[in-house]
Amino acid sequence: NETFRRFELRTPMAVTSVRGTRFSVTIDDTGQAVASVLNGSVTVQSREATVPQNTTALLAPGQGLAITADGAVGAPRPLLAAPDTSGVPDRLGDVGILAIDVPELPGAARYEAQVARDTDFTQVLRHGSFIDGHLRWKALDDGTYYLSVRALDSSGIPGTPAIRPFAIKTRPVPPLYQE
Repeated sequence: NETFRRFELRTPMAVTSVRGTRFSVTIDDTGQAVASVLNGSVTVQSREATVPQNTTALLAPGQGLAITADGAVGAPRPLLAAPDTSGVPDRLGDVGILAIDVPELPGAARYEAQVARDTDFTQVLRHGSFIDGHLRWKALDDGTYYLSVRALDSSGIPGTPAIRPFAIKTRPVPPLYQE
């Protein structure tokens, strides 16, 4: 006799059930929630009494949806592609600011980005939400870091993340050129 465990993430308006997956769920100040799935599958069901209980959606890999503040579950839609990070230099050297630019992605309303010490992003040092592909933070010490950036669509559904390693080398400061 096997016992199956179930994990559910509950927000005021919806329940999201996990089935061996990588996913994200966020809720904003207005009460709207969004869910997106990278691997596996997620079932989203409204918790609002005025919405029929059979209002559920199954999210497959590469899909996301929005749940309105009144509990209406939106239709699943494809996630935005990962932003292009191929132009991010392998080594950055500005002492005063951590500045990374990624080309804007069609359909993106904004971007979320993180900088971490590790590939699993358990040691996040910088995090931000940006209206365009110009990512700016307070500078970091010399070392190796990892960038994760993803575009969010007009409903706030996060797309597929792009992850890229990079190094910061600012010390010692190079000598000034003198004539």
